[in-house]
Amino acid sequence: MNLYLHDIGIEKSPIACQDSLLDTSDRMYDVILANPPFGTRPQGSVEVSANRPEFVKTSDNQVNFLQHIMSIVKTGGRVAVVLPDNVLTDGNATAKVREKLLKDFNLHTILRLPTGIFYANGVKTNVLFFEKGEGTKNIWVYDYRTGVKHTLATKPMMREHLDDFVNCYCSGHIEDRVQTYSEENPNGRWRKFLPMKYIPVTS
Repeated sequence: MNLYLHDIGIEKSPIACQDSLLDTSDRMYDVILANPPFGTRPQGSVEVSANRPEFVKTSDNQVNFLQHIMSIVKTGGRVAVVLPDNVLTDGNATAKVREKLLKDFNLHTILRLPTGIFYANGVKTNVLFFEKGEGTKNIWVYDYRTGVKHTLATKPMMREHLDDFVNCYCSGHIEDRVQTYSEENPNGRWRKFLPMKYIPVTS
């Protein structure tokens, strides 16, 4: 609907009705922006790992979609994807996928979003930004969750609320990033972590 409202697909729809997780085509992409569904596969769906044996077997939609995205982005390609906290914290299959992400991709930025922005109240989400081609050396985390509250009715999240994050992100020159968090400023939202030492706060 959002595409149609912006005159995209009026003549020919770019939307394909299919199960993306079962796509075994060789199409690759330079840029991927995604907000995949969370939860488990619908009852009666084909087991993803049966069709994609290279995937770590899991019933979590979000982890399967992350694997799918990792498989279709070109070397040098960029990704921004909305994912729940469990992708950053769970063990077992999720941990194996996360390990591959850190090894084969540069997960350079995590934007922690307030509760309820994308899904029902209580679901904590993040935007993961990564590039394919080299492993992760540092993870920059912007905490736009602690002390932040938005509601759809009275205080919707607007573009200007992310101005500080955009400035900190330093698009095109991330080598110039500077932390706003320090011992002197513990409320600073922008902080750098080593991959193995990043443990997200659940506030």
